[in-house]
Amino acid sequence: MEMVNLGIPDLEDRDHCIQTLSLHDITNKINNLNIPVLTDIDNFSSGFDIRDIKCGGNHTLILLENGILLGAGDLQEIRNDSYKINDGWILLNQEIYTKVKDKYNNIDLANYCISSISTCWDCSFITLISKNPSLYSFVLSFGNQSKGELGRKQETKDYTIFKSLNIKSIQLHSCLYTSVMQVAYNSGDMEIHGWGSNNKGQLMEIKSKSDKQIDTPRLLHKFIQNQHIKCHIGKDFLVICDYKNDSVITTGNKKIADSFDDVNFSLQDVDHVDTMWSSVHYNKNGIILGFGNGQLGQLCMNNKSLPQAKFLKCGSEHMIYVSKEEPHVVKSWGWGEHGNCGVFTGDREINKQLVFYEPNIIYETENEEEIIDIYGGCATTFILIS
Repeated sequence: MEMVNLGIPDLEDRDHCIQTLSLHDITNKINNLNIPVLTDIDNFSSGFDIRDIKCGGNHTLILLENGILLGAGDLQEIRNDSYKINDGWILLNQEIYTKVKDKYNNIDLANYCISSISTCWDCSFITLISKNPSLYSFVLSFGNQSKGELGRKQETKDYTIFKSLNIKSIQLHSCLYTSVMQVAYNSGDMEIHGWGSNNKGQLMEIKSKSDKQIDTPRLLHKFIQNQHIKCHIGKDFLVICDYKNDSVITTGNKKIADSFDDVNFSLQDVDHVDTMWSSVHYNKNGIILGFGNGQLGQLCMNNKSLPQAKFLKCGSEHMIYVSKEEPHVVKSWGWGEHGNCGVFTGDREINKQLVFYEPNIIYETENEEEIIDIYGGCATTFILIS
């Protein structure tokens, strides 16, 4: 299995796909290191599929199904080149293990696995889930901050920003300077906590100037006996989809919240929901409904019929799309100034920001390749192929 990238690798613009990582090549290297810490031991040898990819301003995290965490770029506080495994990719498990062990030296970390990740512009978040409900599960933060996005004081070496018992799962969601986490408990309840920039009231109501920045995770919502919740976050808004009650809560950016209130549809009819930095998109029966900023082509496909999507993902300000009709072709539209939407063939004098107003082919499979998934980052497009 391989992954190709389109966009900004190593701060250099690209307009063609380059291979950034081969999971097949690294499997033996990781096995040879013989340090299966913070991983799912039962799934270690077979769980080399990708669970998630997250991109910050100048760094990328890749989490595998077995709990192996890889990173590239500016990995502040967790980079250790002693665990370099392939080109610019670093195995991060051991460094995280060391930092946690220094803080909680009485905890048997064999009970823990890295289960979810997210990235703000200049920092990263990692969830350690305990296999034993009587032990704490943790959320850790690493990096730098300017608007409280670390969820802790910059100078502290206690990287834990949240811990609790009896946790079933934690899902992290971040965008630029704001983060939320969905905490599902074994009881069947769910909580949503948030921290970082609250400049438009996306996390909580602004009653004073100090409310525009939340420095530590704060409880925002609690759902009793309801874990059918999915959060989507933009730079100044939050969308909470409640599939059990078929309702959507949109907070923050008034333009987005008001626009959505004017449209009536059921979540049961929606195939995909995703967010760019400044817009939210619902794919309903082959038609994309987007709300928010459309100055750079983000909303150019609104109300246009498209073949049913197999994959549909948002990057920072671009959309990535694979249809069921053409499962071997990846297309993109929106802001493609860094090559993340593929080769621009128009007039660069007229369209200086390289905005793509129609789906542009950026990758076609060769031979027996199969597109497994797609991911969008900060002016980057990742395509997972086998």
